[in-house]
Amino acid sequence: MNTEKTIQFLSKFETEIELINIFEYFNKENEDFIFDDFREYVIESILDFEIIYYSKAIAYLTEYDNSLRRSLEIAEVQGFEVANLNSELLATLLYQDNLYNEWSEIENEIMEYFENNNNN
Repeated sequence: MNTEKTIQFLSKFETEIELINIFEYFNKENEDFIFDDFREYVIESILDFEIIYYSKAIAYLTEYDNSLRRSLEIAEVQGFEVANLNSELLATLLYQDNLYNEWSEIENEIMEYFENNNNN
């Protein structure tokens, strides 16, 4: 796979997911590039994202979920109890969900690229 061409391709996506860093790491660590493994690594990296500090959490929630409806829904689906919720956790859950949605929007295009360029 042409690394430079792939980095150029990945750089066109406006996302906070560090696609280029993930690709470079993954490409070095794996001799045979398999998209399913890359996808799994992207999903794992999304779960590593956190919003810490109260002020950042409140700012994120204010901008993306002022009513807290979406973040509370995510927390409920994931099995969190109300007593264990705080602004940082709600903001993190929402942020991860937003990143996952971003990934879902670009995943097929990236998969097609890798499938068409894996043997070059």
